[in-house]
Amino acid sequence: MLYLSNKEYFKKYRSNTIGASGNQHMLIFDKETQITAKMFFKIKKYGKFNYRLFFSNLTDSTFSDGSVSKANMSGDEYFIKEAYIGVTLGFYADLEPEIRIPVTFDKKTEKKVGKGETYWSDEFELEINEGQILLFEWTVKGTKFPYSPERVLSSFIKKDDGTYIESPDSPHPNLIGCDFGFEKNIAFLGDSITMGCGTTKNAYHNWASYISDYLGENFSVWNIGLGYARAQDAATDGVWLEKAKQYDTINICLGVNDLLQGRSAQELKNDLTKIVEILKNENKNVGIFTVPTFDWEGKNQKAWDEVNDYIRNVLSKKVNYVFDMAHHTSQGGENRYKSLYGGHPSDLGCEIIAREFIKAIKL
Repeated sequence: MLYLSNKEYFKKYRSNTIGASGNQHMLIFDKETQITAKMFFKIKKYGKFNYRLFFSNLTDSTFSDGSVSKANMSGDEYFIKEAYIGVTLGFYADLEPEIRIPVTFDKKTEKKVGKGETYWSDEFELEINEGQILLFEWTVKGTKFPYSPERVLSSFIKKDDGTYIESPDSPHPNLIGCDFGFEKNIAFLGDSITMGCGTTKNAYHNWASYISDYLGENFSVWNIGLGYARAQDAATDGVWLEKAKQYDTINICLGVNDLLQGRSAQELKNDLTKIVEILKNENKNVGIFTVPTFDWEGKNQKAWDEVNDYIRNVLSKKVNYVFDMAHHTSQGGENRYKSLYGGHPSDLGCEIIAREFIKAIKL
């Protein structure tokens, strides 16, 4: 199935933010509803560049137990009434942007989005200087939209009285693409631990962000981690994994939610192997993380051990490198099944994890 439109754009317009921005759930209304939303993104490389935004009307992963939304589900048709990009000084909806320009699609300010459609905005030029924040705002109408309720970045919804309330309940761009010409590019395919749940909102203190800081401005880093996401989802080789394939180096940090949702150790090993083989067949550099500590109990302790032994001793031979996330997130000794920095690592824990990654892995 063709999941991504205009794949050639991914090579020119690389991610210029570390904020996770995939689709993990489905926003559903009983009748057609209009949403006006503002979203804020801290960018990595400052200066004047050309940008395109990438959007997807598909879910990347399964949310929670999958009773409402699963991986590769399509939203309904919806209508973009207007969209704007801007530059501002903070994460506040009522702050007047310093720059605000229309975003167009095929040179039009409006667009009808089809079921399962992925699409790009037209190119626009934008200058963002250090200390400034990229603002995206738009108005859309429809009944069913993929989105991310666990967003660790600020977004606001406009109320009927014209004021704004902080809420994640809006569809959003999946990629802030910039033509700076990054020398290298790397993606992080993971769950909420990769996404940054548990870290300070808008601080960009998840471990993928810290790794990005250590790598420097010539690395484009795309965080495609999502809360509740599973290796089982990525192994379907759907839209989520197709996104990962657009980058040269892909890190896989999955398995926690598979075990929590009852997936057996053998099933998880099979899924991880399939993901690796798919990516290696695309001639990608692939790194895999051992499954992090998540205060494991009962049968999950044995499954966790089995999967991580397999990653270290068997799957390691199929990838470019292994990062032992389990070792660096465990209390060790008698408490080795318990998390050192919390199941969702704290800001400090993420900084230490990133430092260990940079020490262990040469990119």
